[in-house]
Amino acid sequence: MSLLSVQNVSKSYDDTPILKNVSLDINKGEVITIIGQSGSGKTTLLRCLNLLAEPDSGHIYFLYDDLTDSTTDINKMRQQMGMVFQSFNLFSNLSVIENCMLALTEVLKMDKKQAEERAVKYLTKVGMQNFIHKSPHTLSGGQQQRVAIARALCMEPQLMLFDEPTSALDPLLVDEVLNVIKDLAKEGMTMVIVTHEMSFAYEISNRIILMDEGEIVEEGSPEQIFKTSQNPKTRNFIGNFLKKQIKL
Repeated sequence: MSLLSVQNVSKSYDDTPILKNVSLDINKGEVITIIGQSGSGKTTLLRCLNLLAEPDSGHIYFLYDDLTDSTTDINKMRQQMGMVFQSFNLFSNLSVIENCMLALTEVLKMDKKQAEERAVKYLTKVGMQNFIHKSPHTLSGGQQQRVAIARALCMEPQLMLFDEPTSALDPLLVDEVLNVIKDLAKEGMTMVIVTHEMSFAYEISNRIILMDEGEIVEEGSPEQIFKTSQNPKTRNFIGNFLKKQIKL
């Protein structure tokens, strides 16, 4: 069975359909990127995966549990899904290391020494070990996003979800965040990434999913999506400009 399975999920807001009968399987170790125009349903699908947005219909299975079943402990399941948002969502009144320790001590009930050791481990992984006692507001956007990634990794999740993790960053800071995600991919972390960074999607993905008007238009390898797709919507979205950007 897949690590995560989305089965016939639909979602509407104010009677406007956002997701239309979407199905998707995610296998352990896969890196899947979701691309598409703004408003195509990408972020809503990502948020449905851990029920930050609750589907109107359909089922989502994660680690053999149906997340849409009211008897499922969704908070326990979320401990196994790290999520990194467009905005960094760090607590400004806590230091970098305190941000990373908070869930470990409050949710996992880990003792302070053990939590601190784990926080330092993952802050080191993202290159932020020299900033552990800094306040988030003193950091650049790229540094804050790396702290947010470390905070999610501290829970040692089975799956990482990224919602356009570089969209709020100055272009000069994008690469430092993308490089962290690339390293996670090399280590075999299962990830689902919503992104507008086409070159990054082409380089990192096992599979790319193109969404349009709440539906999965096409899914396939980077080669298929960017080079050989015969789907007119895919070809239109990728376009000549994007092909030049990824140097095909």
